[in-house]
Amino acid sequence: MSKIGDFIKKLRQQEGMNITELAEKAEISRPYLSQIESGKRNPSNDLLLQLSKALGVSYSVMLEKAGDKERSNAILEAEIEYDELVHRIESLQISDSLSGFIKALREAFDYSIYNVAEMTDLPISEIKALESNDPILVDEVLSKEVLYKLSKCYDKQLLNVYMALLKRADLVEFPGYNHIDMLRDMTGTIDFHAKVEELLINQEWSRVSLEQLRQEQETDTFHIDKVLSTDNILYFNKVLLTENETYLLRDFIELLLKYRKNENN
Repeated sequence: MSKIGDFIKKLRQQEGMNITELAEKAEISRPYLSQIESGKRNPSNDLLLQLSKALGVSYSVMLEKAGDKERSNAILEAEIEYDELVHRIESLQISDSLSGFIKALREAFDYSIYNVAEMTDLPISEIKALESNDPILVDEVLSKEVLYKLSKCYDKQLLNVYMALLKRADLVEFPGYNHIDMLRDMTGTIDFHAKVEELLINQEWSRVSLEQLRQEQETDTFHIDKVLSTDNILYFNKVLLTENETYLLRDFIELLLKYRKNENN
């Protein structure tokens, strides 16, 4: 058994996952993962990144165990720099509020309010209101759309920043995390939820449709939950959906319905 294969297997067992569960979480095939664990195949760096997220271990550690010490050291330095950036944001947040967080983000990157306005197309008055710490002024301009635009200033340098803003604004529920925890999370746990929120903001879900799923011989309607909970082979745009993609699709629909219910309330 290879060093990296043995390491992955031990981590998996420590996390209480069987090989099928880890394969699904890392979005790879079970036979491929089995070959990696047994040392018959060596994972690519991209696959090591997927496995590091699925197992909740540093990517630099994965690379080191795989024997790529040069890349491991480079990634480790980047991880240290990132942690220092998040610590700077945390230390700059004088008030534990959405306004304090938004101001801390801007100051950590040495941006002026005018810089942020230019990058986001948000009015300067709205940015000032968000940083005012005045609940009335904040409520007048606060929306998911505004926070999404604001997040675009930082999403190239920070992980999960949009979700962190939503969390600090109490616009999403994510038990076990505060907004700073979200910035530090490198496991990919928050990624799917963030993608759903972005789809909803951009209204892209309104253009998504499953093809040729109607039960044409019987009726012009069908129940999507029955389609997604059976062993049916599903295609979208002539591409076969994997089992994991089917599960993600079902999760997305559930989140979409929950979002619609919250909007109606």
